[in-house]
Amino acid sequence: MCLRLVELPFWNPAFLQIDGEKLMATHDAYFWMAGAQGTSWATDRALMELLRILHTITAAPMGNIAFYLPVILAPLAGLPLCYLAWKQDMPEAGMGAGIMGTGCLGYLLRTRLGFCDTDPFALFIPALMGTALILWASPLVRSSWLTDAKGTPLPQQSSRKRFLAMATQTILLGLVGRVCFWLYYQSNYIILSFIGICMLVVIILARPGTRQTALFGLLCLYAVAFGGWIGLGGAFFLTALFLYFPDIARSPKKGWFLLVLFGLAICFITGLHNQAWTILSKLIALTKPSSVYPPSTNTTLLLPSVLQSIREVQNVDLPNLYSRISGNGVLFWLGFGAYLYLIWKKPLFLTFAPILVFSVFSFKLGNRFTMYGGIVWGVALCFGLSTLLKAWGVQSGKRFLAQVILIVIIVWPIWDVTNSLRPSPILPRVYAQTFKDLAQTSPKKARLWQWWDYGYAAQYYAGRMSFADGGLHDGPWLYPLALVHSTDSPAQAARMIRFTTADQQNTFEQNSSQPRQERLQWSVPSYLSHPTAGLEALGPHQAENLVNSMRTTPLEVNVGMPPQYFVVSWENLRLAYWISYFGNWDLLTGKASPGRIQRMRGSIQLDMQNGVIKSTRQAIPLDSLDIVSDKGPQHRTWSNGKGLHAIFNQLSQEIYVMDGKMYRSMMIQMLISPPEHFAPYFQLVVDHYPWARAYLVTNAP
Repeated sequence: MCLRLVELPFWNPAFLQIDGEKLMATHDAYFWMAGAQGTSWATDRALMELLRILHTITAAPMGNIAFYLPVILAPLAGLPLCYLAWKQDMPEAGMGAGIMGTGCLGYLLRTRLGFCDTDPFALFIPALMGTALILWASPLVRSSWLTDAKGTPLPQQSSRKRFLAMATQTILLGLVGRVCFWLYYQSNYIILSFIGICMLVVIILARPGTRQTALFGLLCLYAVAFGGWIGLGGAFFLTALFLYFPDIARSPKKGWFLLVLFGLAICFITGLHNQAWTILSKLIALTKPSSVYPPSTNTTLLLPSVLQSIREVQNVDLPNLYSRISGNGVLFWLGFGAYLYLIWKKPLFLTFAPILVFSVFSFKLGNRFTMYGGIVWGVALCFGLSTLLKAWGVQSGKRFLAQVILIVIIVWPIWDVTNSLRPSPILPRVYAQTFKDLAQTSPKKARLWQWWDYGYAAQYYAGRMSFADGGLHDGPWLYPLALVHSTDSPAQAARMIRFTTADQQNTFEQNSSQPRQERLQWSVPSYLSHPTAGLEALGPHQAENLVNSMRTTPLEVNVGMPPQYFVVSWENLRLAYWISYFGNWDLLTGKASPGRIQRMRGSIQLDMQNGVIKSTRQAIPLDSLDIVSDKGPQHRTWSNGKGLHAIFNQLSQEIYVMDGKMYRSMMIQMLISPPEHFAPYFQLVVDHYPWARAYLVTNAP
């Protein structure tokens, strides 16, 4: 917690707050906040409920609760590791394992101030379930891969009391798993892999007479966690059968037959094969094998895939992999070796192997997965050290001193990075104010078209639905949104917005089972309908022709739709390449021809007489220069004929150089040019030039 509070003093300036609330440092924080206040397309997630409860109890601003909450929740993942260390008779290892597990940079950087997201749950759950499975299975498994060090096999059949206790524990663990699914909906993948690894160890290393009992317990755990009421009923039924008819359990053939039958039935009911395929598919998708979004089965429309542009799923190089998991390369390889030693001495610690694989393969899966590495490396280094020292007969006092030295070594690289962290809100105050202004001037059923990264913020500050956001940003959402930003035609932008909106309503009406009167009411469900269904129905050739024709041909669509607003921001310039990449997409070939843009850095000189921008590395002749300031725009042109344009923001001292395709795009022009240039298709309603503007899409055909 202390590491996460180091940057708190730097969050005090007023420009990092709005109306008494801190700005958030991650896009997803606004999803949970919008859901908690009921202005998102989802309102019933666990973190939303927690925010809503805390807001009701404390009456504190939602933004401030979300700002501090990750700092409070993040360290909780260390508690199960401390408990595991205590139960393994090495309590001195718990503190170091907890510090590394919750302090590794891959996790710490995602749970800083303002990073309100499900990451604390995502790490707490594997720590909790891994600990629970290891402690539950320990009495049933040999303490070594080769022999049982204690040499005391359990009785051939467990007593009635022991069996009942074991069954109760597994059913309770299954119920804990259900709670985990609610806390973090993707935790089912981790829990499933943990159960699978634990089952493998049990099959190989079960003590004499315990294999059937152990597998029964793991199947009950899986049934309750993944099978819902049917799984819970099946677990109770089989427990009662074995408990009240002990002859069945004593009979190897009958007992195993019932166990296999129960296993097959519950795997079929829960769709284990589908779960496994889903996990594999998601992992394949995260490797970003293609830049094309998978087309639907009834069309060959090739839409772009957003994964390659998302920061948290971008690949991690080896130095960053070391840094984010363990702090440096020495600790990485030392921890990897320590984990091999630990699972050799304590086989059940292999249960943590799935998250080790996730973290190591983050070089391909994306940097988000590095957050899991701290648990494994913390357990490996700290538990491994105590295990080794105990094997050498070192007393507890000296083991504790060794752990303190190890903690210093672990914390050193973490502190070095933490001490340099500074606030990094995902949108500036003026952009948030633009959304707040729209909350006052737009009707409740209006929708905002801003770049998808800021969709959740729009839902929170404006209290209005946004066309796209962090959960609605794949090909069908990405293509129309990017085209609206990237086109140089106001007519095409406005018509695309109106066409897509009307098409979503039509799709909703066709697929909805609600009465006609309710279907015709514009609502959140209609806004969530497939946005390119109409284009896909046309096929790629006709769809491409229709989109191109929007530049010149009037488009008659339902004029009764709620107001649609197009929001542009200076923040988009940082993302302009990707926006242009997706917005200049060919539906026939699945290829893009984006514009080019570059932010100039370092010492810059402007030769206003000749129209040349000079840096230490190059001199760039310009065709035009736009200077934006609080005094209004200035526009200069030259006849250099290079097709390059620059925008100089005197307020932020930023200079961007771009080609004509980028310069003429709506995301640039509607931000810096006079708003009357976009009539009659757009009407300016909120103006925070040069930082952000919001336009109403008119009913012009």
